[in-house]
Amino acid sequence: MTPTGAQRPTHPTIRLAAGVVLAAAAVVGLVLLVNLGLTLALFGPREGVDRVVGDWRRIQVARSLGAGALSPAQAYRQVYGETIGPNPRPQDVRAWLWRDLEAGEPIVWDAVLARYLVDRFGAVDGRSVPPGVYLAAGPIGPDRWPGPILTHYGVFPRHGYILVVPVPDAGRVRPAVEATASLRRDFRPGGDGDSIFAVVSDYAPGAFDFPTPGEPVHDLFLLSTDPQDIRTVEQRLRTAAATLNGAELGYGLLSRNSNSALSCFLTISGLPQARLEAVRRPFLTRLRLPGVRQPLWRSEGPEALAACAEGG
Repeated sequence: MTPTGAQRPTHPTIRLAAGVVLAAAAVVGLVLLVNLGLTLALFGPREGVDRVVGDWRRIQVARSLGAGALSPAQAYRQVYGETIGPNPRPQDVRAWLWRDLEAGEPIVWDAVLARYLVDRFGAVDGRSVPPGVYLAAGPIGPDRWPGPILTHYGVFPRHGYILVVPVPDAGRVRPAVEATASLRRDFRPGGDGDSIFAVVSDYAPGAFDFPTPGEPVHDLFLLSTDPQDIRTVEQRLRTAAATLNGAELGYGLLSRNSNSALSCFLTISGLPQARLEAVRRPFLTRLRLPGVRQPLWRSEGPEALAACAEGG
């Protein structure tokens, strides 16, 4: 019998379980702190803090949008109503986005704004988004709640793609186009699902990288606003995608992945090499987009995939 007032001994299983929980919490906390530190380093201390706070709001509202609790217009007003205006014209949105680009910062591109532009104006295009060629980065990981919180704040690496926003021409407006890559089965179920496969398609709801409530916040880094670049890059991307798909390369986690394909797209884009290196060289960019400096190879030998023969 345990004496009155004496403390019962803790069962070893309980102690072990408590230790595991504490260790897991410590690891999660460490990952979050490291990710926060990298975010602050990438965007700068003040901008980084503002970004973390703003992204939390975007993620929460995107969740309500995905659940049907808010319409695209209601979600937009909660996030952007005070900064852009409650009922903006396309040029109002474009001017607001351009301010970040002028300051040398990426566009914060999220599901709330993307869905609103499609719902209000019919498409994501050069009326509301500054025309240009962009390197885009979206989250990776589970998209069911609380996945967006965990992948956004706990996972620093991102999936990269190219976004081309055409210049409106004599009243004719074409939607934005994305070039992206992933496992073949992500696009075409059945067959050889383990090879890397690239797609160039209109950037619209249902497209592979169109923001969703499950992966709500992306970054758009401007590569060029030159109209000639915008006109030629899209065709070069289509050629590279066709070459890549014809090669039927096996998909790898750290190479021959979506970001290796992004490296291929950048290499053949024809954009100034100095500009591309300024985007790809920084250490934080390589952490953010692992594989973005890796070439795509047919084999382990020196024979490079033709579309990416100049490296990556």
